[in-house]
Amino acid sequence: MNIQFIIADEFRPEASGKVTSIGVYPGNYIILLKPQQGTPDTVLPMLERVAFLITISELEGSHNYSGKILDPNGNSVIDPKSNHIKEGVQPFGEGITIGEGMSHSFVFELKPFFIKTIGRYKFILYVDDTPHEFTFDIRKQP
Repeated sequence: MNIQFIIADEFRPEASGKVTSIGVYPGNYIILLKPQQGTPDTVLPMLERVAFLITISELEGSHNYSGKILDPNGNSVIDPKSNHIKEGVQPFGEGITIGEGMSHSFVFELKPFFIKTIGRYKFILYVDDTPHEFTFDIRKQP
């Protein structure tokens, strides 16, 4: 199995199977710009949106996919009160079959993305019940 993970402001799936990306975060680093002068330190940073592109290939058969995002303190950043979420895990698709020589992409978007802490976040993708962990960092502009 091969899994690719990319973070951007937005991903747009196209009819041809390609995915257009806008505002890719190189190296999986989200750098927060310095707040405008006069902004209180107590104001939590917020990004209008953050999108995740997960592409899976070299995996045959039918599988279930879900994921969760944890902040540096281990807390879920996905609203656990959503109807579709149990314990912070968001389902992406059930019974999806990827044929030989094919791939499947999932776009997962958080709008808005509230940042409660700076540091290393974890995106955990579950293929059936097997976790695959990817990390990304949120940092302040130096």
